[in-house]
Amino acid sequence: EVFETVPSLDHDSRNLCGGVYCSFQLLSEQRTSTGTETDLAGSWEMCFPASGDASRCDWINVHVPSDLSSSLPNHFQGWVFYRTSFLTPNHCVSEPCSIFIKEIGDSAEAYINGRSLGRHGDFPPNAQYAKHYPVLFDLSRHALRPSQNSNELLIKTYSMKKVQAGIRGGPVGIFSARDAFKLAQWTIGMNVVVPLLGFLGLFLFAVLAMVMAGIYQESD
Repeated sequence: EVFETVPSLDHDSRNLCGGVYCSFQLLSEQRTSTGTETDLAGSWEMCFPASGDASRCDWINVHVPSDLSSSLPNHFQGWVFYRTSFLTPNHCVSEPCSIFIKEIGDSAEAYINGRSLGRHGDFPPNAQYAKHYPVLFDLSRHALRPSQNSNELLIKTYSMKKVQAGIRGGPVGIFSARDAFKLAQWTIGMNVVVPLLGFLGLFLFAVLAMVMAGIYQESD
């Protein structure tokens, strides 16, 4: 299956950054990007095994990313596995790549062609409630099959609550390692900056209201 491509970050801007400045710089880069990366969003297979064994799966089709909470029981706690296939991207043969997932919960481990790429969070018996956004898995070219050959991606997740089960947010795709890192920095920054600006706005509004109330009382 050949996946469509989505805009990448500006390949001419290679300086890594951090903090609030990085967030707005990367937002600008995304809007002006002309590059392409491999988009993994779309039709996947999913199953709900009783244990961490993928061989016991009854696979069904699902769109990734998606919100599973409406279809899960209220007290859901358990495994959700995903799998898909993709052709080896040409750009991953010549440079390091990473799999980027904007939001996944509570813990996740990715496998490419049966080889583990790493884990975020802990599986039972040490599973903990933790929302992970974003998630990066380093994708070594040595783990990929030769260019334009099919690879199987398996992602095991374990969720403590249904509201954040599975792969919930996109983009979901393969980026150059440098661009994936930048996109992660931007996502983290926006997760901090937007709520902070909202809080600051409410605080300033409250102060202004108090000042105006004081002025009104003095005029009486």
